Parts: sequence; C-alpha cells; structure tokens
Amino acid sequence: MNGLMTELIDAMTRHILTAVAGVMVARGYATQDQAAAIIGGCMAIIAVVWSARNKAAHNAAYNTALMTPVPASPNAPPAAGVPAADPSIPLLEQ
Repeated sequence: MNGLMTELIDAMTRHILTAVAGVMVARGYATQDQAAAIIGGCMAIIAVVWSARNKAAHNAAYNTALMTPVPASPNAPPAAGVPAADPSIPLLEQ
C-alpha cells in the first residue's frame, strides 16, 4: 500500500479507538488515563501486526520471483532439464 493509504487507515483507526475509549470513559469503565493507555497499546499492536503482514507479503513476492524461470531469448535453444531457480540462492523465510 502507498503511504497515503497507510496514513488514512492509521487516522481512521485512531479515531475509532478514541470514540470507543470515550464511550468507556463516559460509562465509567475506564478513566481518561486508562483510555489513553488503551489507545496507545492498541495502536502499537496494530502497527506490529501490520508490519509483520507486509513483511510476509514482501517475502512471498521475493520467493516467487526467485522461483519464476527467466524466459529464454527467441534465438536460444530450448533449455531442457534446467532448474527453475538457482539452488545456491537462499530463499527468505516466511
């Protein structure tokens, strides 16, 4: 995702969490300090999950690119028995 979409999702998430925390404070379930801590904790957890998801998607795309055979030039003879990927190149862990 591009930076603008990430910022938009981040802002919307923060506003939703602030609204939920406001309801919790209004009903007496939490104090303002606890609500601020809850919002901060939720945003931190969301950031870690988001980062791990993006890294896994990047690694999957990288590994797929490594496993995709490179097309031969039109004048090259057919490459029979050539592996699709160079086994000496390590794959990233997912």
